[in-house]
Amino acid sequence: MGHHGSTSSTSTEFLSKVNPQVAIISVGAGNTYGHPAPGTLSKLQAAGLKVYRTDLNGNIVVSTDGKSYSIDTEKNLTLPTTTVITAPVIPVTTTVSTGKYVGSVKSNKYHIPTCRYAENINSENEIWFKDAAAAKAAGYVPCGVCKP
Repeated sequence: MGHHGSTSSTSTEFLSKVNPQVAIISVGAGNTYGHPAPGTLSKLQAAGLKVYRTDLNGNIVVSTDGKSYSIDTEKNLTLPTTTVITAPVIPVTTTVSTGKYVGSVKSNKYHIPTCRYAENINSENEIWFKDAAAAKAAGYVPCGVCKP
């Protein structure tokens, strides 16, 4: 992912055009910039990507024989050590536009869809969550107004 997973590095449009299966984010633990951004992580989660991060996994090595690839990591803090995906892979395009809660890729708050703040989110910035646990796992916090 671009620029250590910053807010401006990975758009939903980019993800839909490239249609990746995994995301690798080079980022230092506890960096002062807050990378990767919660909104970027939400976009990756919404796209169904498996995320590898150097702050959590250490060195990340991608190997391929031209038909399949494997990903090996130095350490395993919260993610699996190895993933093997064999080709051919048939892309599936899905756009999540409903759920129990909605947030904005430009914020770290999630809302009940009828919240006045949720109603002001531009559709291209919406990110939907099936439940509060999914929103929190993506780095979002509940809105103080609608208290989802």
